[in-house]
Amino acid sequence: MLQYVKKAQVLFTEAQFEVLEKISEEEQKKISTLVREAVEVVYLKEHRQKKIRQSAEKILKMSLPTTPWEKFEEEYTSQKYK
Repeated sequence: MLQYVKKAQVLFTEAQFEVLEKISEEEQKKISTLVREAVEVVYLKEHRQKKIRQSAEKILKMSLPTTPWEKFEEEYTSQKYK
């Protein structure tokens, strides 16, 4: 189970809080859980995807040697069974 160690204070308007309370009751979750889930979906997931995209772009920009599969397989097989 995750242990939460950092705290953030968030202020809502009356209208926002009333809606959150209704959603909280409907989903049987605490408001803090709803807020954490929303942050995860909107910001943290996007941040992770951005980092993955950047890493993939760096890899694609590398000039790595390429070998046709048949040649690679032949070389690999010949080395494997020596």
